[in-house]
Amino acid sequence: MQRLKFIALYLELNEAYKLLSMKRKVNINRPLISSEEIAKTKDFTKLSNLATPTAIPFYKTIWFAPSLVGVSLLVAFAAFQYIKTNKKPIQLVAEKKEITKGKTSSVQIPRYDEDTPCINPPSEHLFIEATSFTVNSNEGGEFSHPSGTIIEIPKNAFEKDGISVQGDVEIKYKEFKDQVDILLSGIPMHYDSAGNEYVLESAGMVQIFGFQNNIPIQIKKGKAINISFNTEDKSNRFNLYELDTNFNNWKYKGKPEVKISKNERINDYVLVEDNVGNQFYDSTSNFLLEKKQLKDALLLVKEDIAELKSKKPLEVTASKNKDRQFNLDIDKEEFPELNDFSEVVFEVLEEDENFSPKVYDIEWKNLILKEKIPGKVYFLNLYSKSKDLTLLVRPVLTESDQLKAEEIFENYTKKLSEKIENEILLQKRLDQAKLNYKLALKKQEEKREYEEKKFQHIAKQKKFKDAVVRTFKVLNFGTWNCDSPIRQPKGKSVEASFSSLAGVPLTLAVVYLIQNDKNAIFTFKDSQFDNLMFNPRETNTLVGFTLDDQIAIFRPEEFKKVNQKKFEFKMEIKKTVDCSIDKLKKIILAR
Repeated sequence: MQRLKFIALYLELNEAYKLLSMKRKVNINRPLISSEEIAKTKDFTKLSNLATPTAIPFYKTIWFAPSLVGVSLLVAFAAFQYIKTNKKPIQLVAEKKEITKGKTSSVQIPRYDEDTPCINPPSEHLFIEATSFTVNSNEGGEFSHPSGTIIEIPKNAFEKDGISVQGDVEIKYKEFKDQVDILLSGIPMHYDSAGNEYVLESAGMVQIFGFQNNIPIQIKKGKAINISFNTEDKSNRFNLYELDTNFNNWKYKGKPEVKISKNERINDYVLVEDNVGNQFYDSTSNFLLEKKQLKDALLLVKEDIAELKSKKPLEVTASKNKDRQFNLDIDKEEFPELNDFSEVVFEVLEEDENFSPKVYDIEWKNLILKEKIPGKVYFLNLYSKSKDLTLLVRPVLTESDQLKAEEIFENYTKKLSEKIENEILLQKRLDQAKLNYKLALKKQEEKREYEEKKFQHIAKQKKFKDAVVRTFKVLNFGTWNCDSPIRQPKGKSVEASFSSLAGVPLTLAVVYLIQNDKNAIFTFKDSQFDNLMFNPRETNTLVGFTLDDQIAIFRPEEFKKVNQKKFEFKMEIKKTVDCSIDKLKKIILAR
């Protein structure tokens, strides 16, 4: 959209230059003016206005036209640089066109711009049109999409800002079934789980929005639109997700209901979410819960130990020299370790050479007691007019408090030992829970890969003869997907560069890898071109879009030539304006 604005600006400036460059038409054979016409204009009072000449407009000056050429060239160059470095998606804008009930319309589902970075369609010319339905909100209804999808809308299902919507409502619906649909949608298909990166392989993806008078509306809380679409895949590996465009991620919404021709239901695994949104099969949920509970318990024990150590009680020490003691009136709130005792005497350490019996003869104006080792050693700072003195002292209890101190310290030591033993035990259990969880994840991944290979084998043998319908409930307007997470391709890595068949370098912001046997798109941004991964044993196609909206294609047979660490992909170029979606599918999805 930004590119179109700059091109339009350039064309307008160029047209202005052409108009100004044209020669003015001058009529040198005009008929003479009659005397009557001259008389009509004999108002000499207006001659005073001629004293101030009218300035020539700047666009009629001699220098304007050449300057305009320079400005237009600068604008064109700036536009090219902006588009090159700021290629971003397009904004939700509903087009105002007449809607025909139940028929495919040229009305597009809202698109996105740079304010909505989640969805980024790669082409402005190739897009999947929406089917538009009109439904009376008070009555609801059932509609059939040309693909066979059934959309069921209940009565009184819509609201706007908390107020029920009455009357006709416009429903715009798109669906994306194959790799080209997914590619052209610009919808992100990456997915993170337990620190691992996956790509979502789709069994069917839809976009659905509601409008009244071109103003977006919402689905009421407690209401849901029911969507049922056909699919060839009857495996139980697909989950239901809703795209969160604010955080650019998929929210797990359970499982679609799977029905086969005889209403046979497919039993499936149940997924759970941990506190950071990662999803795992139920075989791992117990290990995940145990790990979390042990981690929380261990944290509490560590906090208890830290608090105990901060409140260590006074250790009883016997008096060694009563001639080196002081009776001090202390604030016990400042020294909580001394709170339990009625009287505490401080004795100067024998190794402190600063002490002299003369200290008792000095009139000390102030003193400050500071901890060095809580409950054991303190600094006693004495201040007089002429002298300052610092002594190292230790608390000494009177005989009445000694037994009490021993009991307090013994209880403290016992409680601290129990907490430390509990900490060690919890740490061992947590380490084991982490190991169990890791093993469960590994088994889950093995199971996922097994089911994926099993499905691929069955699909290749074309054994899906029964009609399979997936049904799910849409609680919010937006993008919904029936997906199964799969791994990024492995096998070969190249440092990639791109050019046309003629060898002209191509600037591509993104390339899309399509594997023949997976209904998924593997996206590589330009920052990942030095490590472009693919499986050489698969049938691969590489697709990109140039800055001027041309399609670059690297066909499957050419992948056999990729035999070096650094490789230049020479791609076939096709103009999107000359290419339809069906034609593109025949090129890319040809088997």
